[in-house]
Amino acid sequence: MKNGELEDLRGIYLRWILPFVLGLLSISLVLLLLVTPPGAYERQAYTFLIGVMAIFSVFAYYFNKKGKYNFSSVLTLLIALIGAWGSIIIDFQDGFQSFFPLVYLTVPIAFSSLLFPVIFTVVLSATQFIVLIIVVFSSPQLLANDWESFLAYVLIVSVLSIVANYIIRLQLKQFKESAITDHLTGLFNRRYFEETLASKIRRKTLKDPNFGVVLIDIDRFKSYNDNYGHNTGDLLLALMGQFLLENVGLHDIVCRYGGDEFVLLITNTTLEKLYEFAERLRVTIKSDGRTQLDPRFNQVTLSMGLAMFPQQGESSDALMAQADKNLLKAKELGKDKVVISD
Repeated sequence: MKNGELEDLRGIYLRWILPFVLGLLSISLVLLLLVTPPGAYERQAYTFLIGVMAIFSVFAYYFNKKGKYNFSSVLTLLIALIGAWGSIIIDFQDGFQSFFPLVYLTVPIAFSSLLFPVIFTVVLSATQFIVLIIVVFSSPQLLANDWESFLAYVLIVSVLSIVANYIIRLQLKQFKESAITDHLTGLFNRRYFEETLASKIRRKTLKDPNFGVVLIDIDRFKSYNDNYGHNTGDLLLALMGQFLLENVGLHDIVCRYGGDEFVLLITNTTLEKLYEFAERLRVTIKSDGRTQLDPRFNQVTLSMGLAMFPQQGESSDALMAQADKNLLKAKELGKDKVVISD
């Protein structure tokens, strides 16, 4: 993992799949050489096919180790497609005697369901199924057998692969969202903020080189928990999250930083604009309808520490340290203050 990000699950799949594929190809080659006579067409054709698949497997494994998951996934799917359709083409030379070679067409679908989006798997499944119907109806030997059951089998396997693809990706999406979202407020969490801030600093030469952070603390938050209970404190945190979301721009980021602290990443701003924005938040919260409707929250005030990039910090740690220092100063000045150092 790099920078705390979740590793691409395709890398994990391929780490296990590719060595297995290479092992299976090696066994297949040995059996081929033992069973088929020298000079036979099938021996030469399948040796060439297995060799091509083995080369693709080695390259796919190499690129997966390098973290090139997209390219490795494409190569892995090509291995499945080459193997399946290559076997069909080779066996087609003597005419199909059974459905066995056609079963290999389910392998690319299985691989696609693990490595590619649902829509891609659907298109691949439909395309292969249409071609499969053409192959079956062009072979008198296959039509003489139970071709309906075979087509039904391939269709069922394809549908199950697509459903599995959808479920896996839905669960992964939910997992990723839970990993970067605060369950109480619905805001992004500290982990997401830190990764986003680090990424933004790495791209500091782009069109938005100047941005600021606003570190916010709810004054006397402990008293709400002590006087009214933790459920009331949680309610205040949730209300604060809604308030901040409604008062920032579409391109700005709101996160719960931890405890009763929130942090904002304000894009395309200046030192003066950042201070004016924070002051507006400080004043507005006192008359916000959500807090005014509940007598327990009619004294809610905020202390804020601000920091501008790159003037007050050229790294994530330096920028947040300055914001935290200014927040502490706001508290020392009596709370309900906005502090930004020049």
